[in-house]
Amino acid sequence: MLTVINYTGAQIYAKNEAGFITYNEIVDVDSISRKKLYSNAITWITTLKKLGHKIEFSVKDSINGKLVTKNEFSVYTGSGVLEKLSGKFNYHVTIEVKDNRYRYTITDFIYHEYKPDRYHNIQATGKTKNLEETKATGWQKLWDKHRKTLDEKIKKDISNLKVYMITKPQVSDPLPPKKEVKWGRLGRSLKSSRTNNDRAT
Repeated sequence: MLTVINYTGAQIYAKNEAGFITYNEIVDVDSISRKKLYSNAITWITTLKKLGHKIEFSVKDSINGKLVTKNEFSVYTGSGVLEKLSGKFNYHVTIEVKDNRYRYTITDFIYHEYKPDRYHNIQATGKTKNLEETKATGWQKLWDKHRKTLDEKIKKDISNLKVYMITKPQVSDPLPPKKEVKWGRLGRSLKSSRTNNDRAT
């Protein structure tokens, strides 16, 4: 069960029973087996990894139709040549599949702060912040921006997932019927061939 919470007047999130912000939905699909839905989910995750997304598998259970990944998403300050890593969000994605339906759950968001050290190298400070925390004294605007950026990213990934999950098995075009070739008796064919050769000479 999810409860809709409005934190800032602009961002609307939902909390699960444990009080964590969660993106969750059961999606019905038409005539797609559990096995194919599992394969589609793997393809979606693999595609994200190829695009540079930081994803690690925690669970790959084809028997029970369950996938769990640990994901990482970086957020920045500035833009262009002034862009600097500000922090990274870690979170979990769970996809469960059955025949003709699947459920995704995205939750456990934790922000890890990054700042330059004395040598100007960007390093993790060891400070973390849960996405459920709304206040950020001294950097409220930046925190609100990071939360909004993450929300947009998650919603885009969900839309992308839904496209991949409805991919059905390709059905090969039937081969055209073979043209029947009648074979004559071997002796007759040889005789005909010899007659033609005699005429030629």
